[in-house]
Amino acid sequence: GIGNNTSKQGLLTVANRKRLIDDLYAGNPRVEAHIYTGLTGEFAEKAGACAIIRGVRNTTDFEYERTMEATNHRIYPDITTVMLFTPSPVADISSSTVREVLSFGRSVEEFMPKGIDIILINRIVMMEFTAEMIAGFLGGDIVGDKETKVHTVSSIEEGKAGSLTYLTNPKYETFLYSTGASIVLVNRSFEPSQQVSATLIKVDDAAACVLKLLEMYNAAKPRRSGISKLASVAEKAEVGADCYIGDFTVVEAGVKIGKNCQIYPQVYLGAGVTVGEGTILYPGVKVYEGCRIGRNCILHAGAVVGADGFGFMPNAAGGFDKIPQLGNVVIEDDVEIGANTCIDRAKTDSTVIRRGVKLDNLIQIGHNVQIGENTVSSAQTGIAGTSRVGRNCFLAGQVGIADHVNVGDFVKIGSKSGLDKDVPDGEVRFGYPALPGMQYHRSAAVFKRLPELEKLVHNLEKQLAELKK
Repeated sequence: GIGNNTSKQGLLTVANRKRLIDDLYAGNPRVEAHIYTGLTGEFAEKAGACAIIRGVRNTTDFEYERTMEATNHRIYPDITTVMLFTPSPVADISSSTVREVLSFGRSVEEFMPKGIDIILINRIVMMEFTAEMIAGFLGGDIVGDKETKVHTVSSIEEGKAGSLTYLTNPKYETFLYSTGASIVLVNRSFEPSQQVSATLIKVDDAAACVLKLLEMYNAAKPRRSGISKLASVAEKAEVGADCYIGDFTVVEAGVKIGKNCQIYPQVYLGAGVTVGEGTILYPGVKVYEGCRIGRNCILHAGAVVGADGFGFMPNAAGGFDKIPQLGNVVIEDDVEIGANTCIDRAKTDSTVIRRGVKLDNLIQIGHNVQIGENTVSSAQTGIAGTSRVGRNCFLAGQVGIADHVNVGDFVKIGSKSGLDKDVPDGEVRFGYPALPGMQYHRSAAVFKRLPELEKLVHNLEKQLAELKK
């Protein structure tokens, strides 16, 4: 029996609870879930039950339930109440605890009893929130209906009823007046120029608040656990506590995997690879022997770490002899590698990706390259062997860097630029061959007029020839 207490707003609605129980016990004819309103004893009597089983977490619960048991026994003497104490590891967990943990953007998985179905966590994540609850969490002010409810997040252009969206860029303001979203986060200083149908929540920094909400949602997503029976894990591999290893993953001898790692299906970890704690390797990631990956890294599907660098020597027969690549790849902590990005092993020593680097999809990093801390690169960038990129640099899409080039710290390189020379700290480069920012823009302005300039020069040459006659 699922009691419908209309005076309380539960973490899950009674309908959600019923669906959860139905899902958990699907196919078991001995278990049925029913929603009831009113006295539990009355429901039990109508159902023909002889006992009511109550779960209690502590002495406070027990005292309350004992009073209820005495009342039930007077009204329904043929129905016995049985008290079951919650196991100690989860005895202090309540819906209030789960709400509080979620509000700080932390995972709630550790607060769930072992064996509980993944549906419960999904339903917690997708629960409805009122504008009042969100404003309280973010420290915002409500303009509109404080009881407005949302259960998902959307862009302001695609907003629909029941979704929360945000306005952080003034150029999207026009969508505010037509969006179907129920709640919109805006900066506290924002004043609409037209009527807004959605409820507004004004906060100090809308962009930061959106990030906070998304982090909360992401942290609440369920984590997988356990080692699949279909995975191949060598006896001499070391796997830390609370790790997940998916189907058809291969972990060879000498591999060391830290605690709380998520290794998805069809990942390959070669002999002697180390993976730091909290790292996520998505499906199809391949890490060749001897490479090292730090803590809290994310490698997306299809990323390849440690394939041979592109090294060949012309021979007398007109062909090429392969140069052995004997080094490895070292990826430090907090690095994210995009899908199908390749990082080649060094000829000797190491190819190094420093702490905090973020690489987009489809990037090629050559052998013995070093990329400094917190440098970011967009998709389809290629960095040839033995080049070095400093810290806190930004490389836009399709940048090409030739071999043995040194790029300083805090450098910004525009999309489709090609570098074949060193770049000092703090410089900006555009074009191919890459030029300093202002020089490139001046050159680009001239390039646009080349046909007219060519015609002008041709006419001047004709005039000069006439004068020489």
